[in-house]
Amino acid sequence: MAILYKEGVNGSEGLRKEILDILPILEECFKEEGEENLTITCTIGDHNKNDPHSNGFAIDIRMHDFDVIKQEDLYHNINKTLSGLYFTQLEFKGEMKAHLHIQVYKGVWKGILDREKTKRG
Repeated sequence: MAILYKEGVNGSEGLRKEILDILPILEECFKEEGEENLTITCTIGDHNKNDPHSNGFAIDIRMHDFDVIKQEDLYHNINKTLSGLYFTQLEFKGEMKAHLHIQVYKGVWKGILDREKTKRG
């Protein structure tokens, strides 16, 4: 099993611990669905400064390589596994830009940023 990154995506650089910690869980979910690799297509780039991606609290995973049933199966498995801890959404299902968006819940990541800002002073 391998985690791959879309060309132009700078690996896991800039991702927060809260996202890095779930990468092995995502690998396991893909394995359970019979998939050998998962491709991360977006980490911290190309979003405004108030977006969870820009702050390292979100990733997108390529889904357009799979038929709609497999997309839904992967989504449901991951959503169930991360339930209550992360927001997950299958975006553009069945289309060429289909991807699974995973992020730390907004109230949580905003709180982390607020605490960091307070500590800096």
